[in-house]
Amino acid sequence: MFENLIYAQQATPTSQSQPGWGSVLLPFVLIFFVFYFIVIRPQKKEQKKQDDIRKSLQKGDKVVTIGGIIGTVTIVKDEIVVLKVDDNTRIEFRKNAISYKIPEPEKNKEQISAKLGGPK
Repeated sequence: MFENLIYAQQATPTSQSQPGWGSVLLPFVLIFFVFYFIVIRPQKKEQKKQDDIRKSLQKGDKVVTIGGIIGTVTIVKDEIVVLKVDDNTRIEFRKNAISYKIPEPEKNKEQISAKLGGPK
């Protein structure tokens, strides 16, 4: 009877092997890379595109603000843009408030005809 007890103690492992740090960190690293390529990288590209638009603002550009106000740029300063909204209405905005430029109709027609392969 004691022999069975001694045999049972010898058969059970005394220490369990634990996974190494590599197998624990690998899923976290993979999740980070997936998150980076799906969320962070496209957001950085969009931010760079918006910064380029804001840097290239010129007098006469038609723009839309983040609040949805449409106007024509009349004055461009370091961080301030003055938009002409109506005949006698001008509003100052920070450059960060400019969402995008509205493409000019002439350039838009050229782009459409170039895509379709027609004459310019």
